Order: sequence, then structure tokens, then C-alpha cells
Amino acid sequence: MRWTMVISPRSEMADPIGQGVKADIVDLGIDRVEDVRMSHVYLVEGDFDADEAERICRELLADAVTEEYQCDGVADVPEGWHAIHVFPKAGVMDPVAMTTLKAIKDMGLTAEDVKTGK
Repeated sequence: MRWTMVISPRSEMADPIGQGVKADIVDLGIDRVEDVRMSHVYLVEGDFDADEAERICRELLADAVTEEYQCDGVADVPEGWHAIHVFPKAGVMDPVAMTTLKAIKDMGLTAEDVKTGK
């Protein structure tokens, strides 16, 4: 089964990466963007149930103090917002994915593949 795990800064926390992307957008001359929030997306192929997927998010991927997670699909996008998913091109090395795959296996769970994006 393929799991989509989305790790995002808590809504009450600042998002410095998102703020940097917004500054880059403004530098391009686009001034209609009000805010940018950056999330990490993990596509995980694995033979585990919803409780085990949540364990991966809670214990491995998310920082409990500064981040929140969803492991049941794509992040909820508030009305008026747009989500843009960016993944590496096929064939490009993804060391974060390789490390995550190993860590999931170290947790005693069965995973076949991990892809990461933002």
C-alpha cells in the first residue's frame, strides 16, 4: 500500500522556509502571494496498517514540538490556498528517502520504497 505522509510546521509556528520561498516569489515580481507554507511529503510503499503509519510519522518523521503530521493522504489545504508538490526527477538520488527507508526497517516495519518531496 502507498502511504502519503505530510509533515508541516505547526500553524502557530513561523515557517522560515516558506517565508524564503515567498521572498523569492516577490523577487520575481509576483506580489499577489500572501503566504507560503512548506511541508515535507513522504510517499511510502509498505505493508503496514494505519497505526504503524502513524507511528512512523510520530516517532520518525515529525518533531512533536514544532511540526504536525498527516499520514492518511495529502495535507488539508485551506480554502483559497493552492498546493504545489515538487519531487525529484526520476533517476535523481534521494538520500533522505534512502535514510528514511532504512529507518523504517530499523523500526521493525516492512517498507519497499520511499520518495520525498516538498
